[in-house]
Amino acid sequence: MKRKSLKQRIIELCEYDWQKEQAFNLLPSLKKAIGGNGKIYAQVNTVSRSGMLRTITLFIIHKNEIINLNYTIFSKVYANKSDLREGVAKINGCGMDMLFEATYRLYNFLFDQNRKPYQDNLNRYSQL
Repeated sequence: MKRKSLKQRIIELCEYDWQKEQAFNLLPSLKKAIGGNGKIYAQVNTVSRSGMLRTITLFIIHKNEIINLNYTIFSKVYANKSDLREGVAKINGCGMDMLFEATYRLYNFLFDQNRKPYQDNLNRYSQL
């Protein structure tokens, strides 16, 4: 079965036309941040008492402005639960880096793993 194109997957996520416009406007900067030589910034805002749920925020730089991805449709990709109006993105899990998990989910959504594996885009400690 052939995987849907990125454009089709983005259109499926969007409920409104303005979300499509925003997503396609942010797409080049997001692809550069997560799969190129750019940077994506992540933070854990809160952790539940059980430690099994975290509220996270991902940021990118787009046209010299800081963009909170929690207010975009891309939060539906990396979060288990997201509220675009309030900018809340929650992810379940413990025992591993959930910020890595969020960026990995976003990478898998944006790129074809057969052509561009995630590990090939990581900066190696020996290269820093």
